[in-house]
Amino acid sequence: MAVHQIDPICDPRWMEFVDERPDSSVFHSPNWLRALQATYSYHPFVLTTSPPRAKLQNGMVFCRVESWLTGNRLVSVPFADHCEMLVDNAADRYELLSFVAGILSSNQFKYAELRPTRKEPEDECGFRLSRRYALHTLDLRPGLEEILKKSHKTSIQQKIRRAQRQELDYTEGNDSQHIRRFYQLLLLTRRRQKIPPQPLEWFHNLAKYFGESLQIRLLLKGGQPIAGVLTLRWKNTVVDKYSCSDAQGNNLGCIPLLLWRVIEHAKKTGINTFDLGRSDYEGTGLVEFKDRWGSQRAELKYWRLPSESVSSGDDWKLRVAGPIFARMPNLLLATSGRILYRHIG
Repeated sequence: MAVHQIDPICDPRWMEFVDERPDSSVFHSPNWLRALQATYSYHPFVLTTSPPRAKLQNGMVFCRVESWLTGNRLVSVPFADHCEMLVDNAADRYELLSFVAGILSSNQFKYAELRPTRKEPEDECGFRLSRRYALHTLDLRPGLEEILKKSHKTSIQQKIRRAQRQELDYTEGNDSQHIRRFYQLLLLTRRRQKIPPQPLEWFHNLAKYFGESLQIRLLLKGGQPIAGVLTLRWKNTVVDKYSCSDAQGNNLGCIPLLLWRVIEHAKKTGINTFDLGRSDYEGTGLVEFKDRWGSQRAELKYWRLPSESVSSGDDWKLRVAGPIFARMPNLLLATSGRILYRHIG
């Protein structure tokens, strides 16, 4: 069985294919891949057993991450919470994974990583479990009152009401002003987390390629942003990709209110699923916060080949440098993110 490579950005068959697949996500979309390529110079490609010019029957999307700092690797796909293998037939899946193993045997790449939500490559071609996360999704098909009633009374409902009582201004959009204000909050949040922020260019490119499918929602107090949420829409799903706030925003319950605004808008526009994103199990507070929305929690597993590359501490260098990031001036912190993120992928 022959395996073919196609360009998911230039080949219109890819968009047609992922648009038809019920298990595709925003991270399969050409827009996500365009933003990755424009910001980080990653090279996306799709492996398929479908012959040239034929309608695609399957596909696995990867990016070539080439880095002198962290090594060259294949990732499906960078900075995505998850990315399903869009292959129904087990024999086709084995053929495609074997092809990936063959690419790795050339020693050009350190490892390949998969981030599926359902189809696990365990014992196929040597892929091994690398990391585990929690993935939360909220069913938006019930009415608004029922959704709110299922949420935690203290952690969600009371915080929403608390934020509503404050003298806060609400705004939403995807223009440069919203991006700049959102980035101000991201700098504060990443400083608290002791990690650098994603480069500002990344958010401008996301807005450029996603257009109205990307929305930034902000709460302001005295004209200053204190909390923000960036969402992406894909078919009948809205994804909470980035949330950030200053400490005051956390105390006022701003993030719960902004997420509630996302839910209200989603109900009006026919969206039936809210993807709350992945969470590290070590960050128990975030996992519990998402649990308290009445969402469904699933285990999200990342897989790697070869098994020697499997490590639970790939981000140890960022953790060691954490105290340094926490003390950096904003300009230097933003510059660190612009330099480092293309090597993280």
